[in-house]
Amino acid sequence: MKNITVSVDEETYCLAEEWAERRGMTISAMIKDYLSNLPQGAPGAPGKPLSEVIADFRAKGIRLSVSDNVSREELYDRDALR
Repeated sequence: MKNITVSVDEETYCLAEEWAERRGMTISAMIKDYLSNLPQGAPGAPGKPLSEVIADFRAKGIRLSVSDNVSREELYDRDALR
């Protein structure tokens, strides 16, 4: 197991300590939990690769092309993707 040393300002430390305490855990446990849940895959590429996102869209019957004039609201309408 590796150790990590992190320096933060006093306010950040107090907020983290309070947050962890309310959840019955230590700051170390909180950070370990956070790091353990980072997305897997290529470094610097969070989430799914674009090819998987496109495949998911196709599987759900969602067809988009450059010629589609999708508004910003339609683009970010997550309920429509479910």
